[in-house]
Order: sequence, then C-alpha cells, then structure tokens
Amino acid sequence: MLIPVLLFIVGLLCLIKGGDWFVDGATGIARRFHVPELLIGATVVSIGTTLPEVMVSTTSALTGHGEIAYGNAIGSIICNASLIAALTIAVKPGKVDPKSLRTPVLFFFVAAAFYAGVAYTTGYFSRPVGLILLAMFVAYIICNVMAMKNAPAPEEEEEPEENASLA
Repeated sequence: MLIPVLLFIVGLLCLIKGGDWFVDGATGIARRFHVPELLIGATVVSIGTTLPEVMVSTTSALTGHGEIAYGNAIGSIICNASLIAALTIAVKPGKVDPKSLRTPVLFFFVAAAFYAGVAYTTGYFSRPVGLILLAMFVAYIICNVMAMKNAPAPEEEEEPEENASLA
C-alpha cells in the first residue's frame, strides 16, 4: 500500500511541475513568435493537456471499454468548461474579447451538437463518425490559426526589477 501512495505523490508532483514548465514554454512560444496567447492556449496547450485523456480513452476503447472513453470525453468537456474556467475566473477575473472566442465557441457547439445528435439518434459511434469528428478538429485548428494569425500579440510587459528597491 505504501508504494502506490508514494508513486501517486511522485506522479502528482511531477504533473504539477510539468504543468508549470508547460505553461512557461507555451507563453514563451507565443511571445517569441508574436502570436496571441489565446491562440497558443486554444491549440498547443489544449492538445498537450488532452494527451493523457487521449491515452486513457484509446486504451479503454482498445480493451473493449468504450463507455469509459465516451465518459472521459464528456466528463472532460464538463470539467474544462465549468470547473477549470470557474477556478481560473475566481483566481483572476478579466475581460474577454468576444471576437477571439467566436471560432472556438462555434466549433464547440457544432461538435457537441453532432456528438449528441449521433448518440441520441443512432446510439452507436461508428468509424465514419470518428473520422468526421477528427476532421472537425483539424478544421478547428486551421480556422483558429487563420482567424488569429494577424491578431497582434500583447506587448511584453516589463517586470520591475526585484533588486531595484534594495539599491
């Protein structure tokens, strides 16, 4: 019992530190290439943070437990849309540019409607449905990049030097 608890703690610590490095790296990419952080968040970061879920869903589907994969997908959407957004807003409220959310929100609702429509009308997810959803994801990435490509990234804020007050 001690080994699993220790492995869980080590894994959790690595996940927390890895998340910190991941956000720092994504922010650095956005600033280096002068692209909006929202674009990096909606593409690179979203893909990177979803990879563990992809592995869980793929493994469960391959072992004949598709229900876990579907539940993981739906649960992840609910968790991301409510829990993560709520915590982020509670920690640091801020303004949102409605224009920057048009593409992600449009694709979110179209994908959710398609997914729910297939689930409720057929009760079965076929390979073509998966390919359509995958094509929608690719279209989302392309549209998101094109929509934000020319949007200027915010200027880098100069941080006050910590040692300036000591001199």
